[in-house]
Amino acid sequence: MYLEVIAKDSRNIDALLGLAAIAQLQGEDRSATQFYLRALTVDPRNAVAHAGMSALSKDENSESRLKNLLSEQSDSAALHFALGNIYSGQSRWGEAQSAYFNAYTLDSKNADLAFNLAVSLDHLGQNSLAVQYYRVALQLDSAGGNQAHSSSLDHAKISQRMKELTR
Repeated sequence: MYLEVIAKDSRNIDALLGLAAIAQLQGEDRSATQFYLRALTVDPRNAVAHAGMSALSKDENSESRLKNLLSEQSDSAALHFALGNIYSGQSRWGEAQSAYFNAYTLDSKNADLAFNLAVSLDHLGQNSLAVQYYRVALQLDSAGGNQAHSSSLDHAKISQRMKELTR
């Protein structure tokens, strides 16, 4: 359907972002990058496109680019999430926790954001808070709170981790 929309309107941001997200999920990083770049051509400040590009980019400037964008778009859950992903990839768990918390605060219906916040708290040894956010992530995922996002939460593994943390 996104391709049909693009055929009619090559500058449709939602369709470009949708195609980029699908390509990224399928491991087609080159295609995802092209769709994100097209979206950024239409809207150079698009937070979702920048966040998607940062997930695909492995350069050392991603963190500073995201921080610059956040200074102007502090209400973007996608940018906070992308920054948290950079920090977690570097095992900078305190900073990741803060970024994930900001993202979750802005989009508290997103199971993936609650889950990543829980993981960061887990790494920081904050077991009771980690369990709380793991529980929220499972509830949101079960309730369909993640409809706009394709969640791949493994409920059995998360439940097992929650048991381990409460022993």
